[in-house]
Amino acid sequence: MLLLRTSRGVDPGIPLLRSLGSNAHVWLPGANGVNVASLPSNNYLLSDGSTGYSTVDGVDGLVKDAMDPVTGINLTQATTANKPLVRRGMLNLITQSASPDNAAWTKIGTTTAPNSTTVNVPAVNDGIYDAVAVSAAAGSKWTSAFVLSGTGTTTIGVIRTAGGSYEEVLSAITLTATPTLYAVTLTLVGAQTALAPVIVRKTAQTATTVTFGGGGLFAGTWTAAQILAEGGIPTTTATAASNPTSGKYWWHLDGSNDSLLSGNLGITNACTIVIAGRVNSLAATAVFFGEAGNGLQIYVAGNGAAYAEQTSVGTLVNSAPAAIVVGVPFVLTMRLSSGTAVLRKNGVQIATAATAYTLSATTGARLGMNFTATLYPVNGALGWVVPLPTALSDADCLTVERLVGSQFPGMTTVDGDANAMLLEDGSGFLTMETGDLLLLE
Repeated sequence: MLLLRTSRGVDPGIPLLRSLGSNAHVWLPGANGVNVASLPSNNYLLSDGSTGYSTVDGVDGLVKDAMDPVTGINLTQATTANKPLVRRGMLNLITQSASPDNAAWTKIGTTTAPNSTTVNVPAVNDGIYDAVAVSAAAGSKWTSAFVLSGTGTTTIGVIRTAGGSYEEVLSAITLTATPTLYAVTLTLVGAQTALAPVIVRKTAQTATTVTFGGGGLFAGTWTAAQILAEGGIPTTTATAASNPTSGKYWWHLDGSNDSLLSGNLGITNACTIVIAGRVNSLAATAVFFGEAGNGLQIYVAGNGAAYAEQTSVGTLVNSAPAAIVVGVPFVLTMRLSSGTAVLRKNGVQIATAATAYTLSATTGARLGMNFTATLYPVNGALGWVVPLPTALSDADCLTVERLVGSQFPGMTTVDGDANAMLLEDGSGFLTMETGDLLLLE
């Protein structure tokens, strides 16, 4: 998809949401005003209300409704231990990520690291790794990344250092004089309790010294380009950390008790809920959006099927298995209108069903667990959540989905039509079929 914008262009999702007035709610993690993720100041027309988070990698106990921070429906979490953390860009799980000379990095064989930028690997099978404890389920995905330079060839990868049967993924690379970010992803066969990013010199490889510019371990599948787009590899010291100055914001949900709760949304027989997220595990059901009995609940089952149900009553609509994949970002939309329930993922309809159920919750919605905060916690991340007590058209859903997807780290372009092109003034999308011609001057 080719995007044509002027510097004054406004993402079309913003005016669409504004046009819905009090029928629209937008909850977004992180900063506000001109600082929201990567939107330029002339694109941010929601609110400048405080989102209540303390700092990047700090807890979030209050989230203003970005449509109306004064009288809108806000999110809260009174219990400090249950407050999701606000992250930005990549979350680097290892410690001392820029200090191979630190004891956190285990040296293999005759390896030495005389300073923070030099790793000497004089012999075959010499190497260095930085292990971290993880709760890594079978099927989960983990990416290691390094910024390296030098001369010759070497290998990077992810290795298991404790847990089940030994697993690894290794990738040979050719170093150059230019510091370059390299990444490789491991999909686990079995559960593991410790993983590590590793550099190792294998047989016939020629690099005896590697210039080190930082390393990291990340939950999920990430390419080097995606990591760079989120500000690169965050530098850590004694604890895991994300990037304080660049990248998109998200809520980190620990898979135990993290959640946020809203007031009553008034969702009945017509609604559209748009959610950006990523799961790190599908070991059990995970609820993204949960109202109380007779309300709406949106979740993913252990087989990756997405569901929308009337809480404690029955299923409205569900997708086939593997709609949600561990480690892969998504934008999931549920729409209910005139007795028809629809699920969409990344701008494309994935399920539809007729339903006679009538939603009638008078309580709020909880993000990250079921409404009572007793079951089905999300292990992963949530980005923007947009609950609308009105049913959007397919075209308007896609407009909002594109906006929400653009603000979630690692998300590829949400595009229900690969031939769509954003108009210059941001007012909509032009769709071209095969054989159509457009003159650009």
